[in-house]
Amino acid sequence: MVPGRSGEPPFVFPHDVLEELASMEHTRYMRQKIEDGWRYAPETNRHRKVNKCLLPWRKGDLVSYAGFAEFLGPDELSEHEKDR
Repeated sequence: MVPGRSGEPPFVFPHDVLEELASMEHTRYMRQKIEDGWRYAPETNRHRKVNKCLLPWRKGDLVSYAGFAEFLGPDELSEHEKDR
């Protein structure tokens, strides 16, 4: 982060770029969780290390999750979770 310059408007990522960055960050998050022993379940339970957000960003992207797709849920991440 750098301070804004006087009079310059803030940079706004194009929607498609922002969506791709968010998808990449979600993949990083899931890899970290799975490496720590977490798995998908419909309800998150910290004691059992199961998480409802271990879902593909886009349902058709399972090929992008090679090596850990078997630990993910069958659906797509909800818009509510994506917005978070």
